[in-house]
Amino acid sequence: MRQTLEELERQLGEERRRTMLCSGLSIEIEQVACAVMLASEALEKQFQRVAKTPAQEKLQRPFRALDNSALRLARIAENLNDLLACRQAKLTVRPQPVDLAWQYGRIAEQCRQSGKLEGIELEWECPLSDGQYVQADPVWADKVLLNLLSNALRCGTRVCVALKAGEEEYLLTVRDEGTGIEPAVRQHLFEPFVTSQAGQSSGAGLGLYLVHEYCDALGWRLELESGPEGTLVKVRIPRPAPGEAAALNSPQRDLAFCSAQDRRLAQELSVLQ
Repeated sequence: MRQTLEELERQLGEERRRTMLCSGLSIEIEQVACAVMLASEALEKQFQRVAKTPAQEKLQRPFRALDNSALRLARIAENLNDLLACRQAKLTVRPQPVDLAWQYGRIAEQCRQSGKLEGIELEWECPLSDGQYVQADPVWADKVLLNLLSNALRCGTRVCVALKAGEEEYLLTVRDEGTGIEPAVRQHLFEPFVTSQAGQSSGAGLGLYLVHEYCDALGWRLELESGPEGTLVKVRIPRPAPGEAAALNSPQRDLAFCSAQDRRLAQELSVLQ
C-alpha cells in the first residue's frame, strides 16, 4: 500500500512538472511569435519607405517566410494551450449558432488555393445552402476541419471534403488518397504526440488528439477508416430538432469573426508550406 501511494505521488509530481513545462513553453513561444511578427511588420514598413520597387519585390519572400514562421510558432503555442486544457478537463465550450456550410466553405476555398501551390487538388462538396445553423463553438468547429485538413494535405495529391445532411445529423468527411495508416499506429491515433506520418512534415502528433477532444466536448462523433488506398475521417454532427432549429437566429457575419477565422486559416496554412 505504501509503495502504491509513493508511486501515485511520483506520477502526480511528474504530471505537474509536465504541465508546468508545457505552460511555460507555451508562454515563451507566444512571446517569441509576437516579437517576430512585430519586427517583421516594422522592417517591412521601413523598407517600403526607403527601398526601390525591385528591392521591395525581392524582400517580399523573406518577409513572408518570417510571417509564416511566426504563425507556425503561434499555432504550436495554441495547440499546447489546448493540450493543457484537455488534460486538466478545462476545455470550455462557448456555444452559439454556427453556419457550418459557410464557415467550412471559406476554409475549403482557402485551403484549395494554397494546395494548388503545392500541387495538391482539394475538392469541396456541399449541397447545403447557407443559413442552416447548429449550436456549437465556432472556433472549435473551425479547428476540427483545419486539423483534419492538415493531416490529409500531407498524405497525397488529392483530398476530398464534403458536408452533407441526413435526417438526424450533418456528416463532414475528409478523404485523402495516401498510403493509409499502419494498424499498430491506428490504435493510438487519438492519443497525444502520436503521428500517422513519418518525416519532417509529420507534425507533433497533436492534431487528431485535439480533434477527438473538440468533438467529444461538442457532442460530435469522430470516426476513422484507413487502408492502402487512403484514409477517411467522418465527423457526425447532430442536427437540431425542428423546434431548436427555428429558435436559432441568423446572426450577421461580422468582420471581427471573419478576421479571427482568417488568422486561424493563416496559421494552419503556414504549417503546410
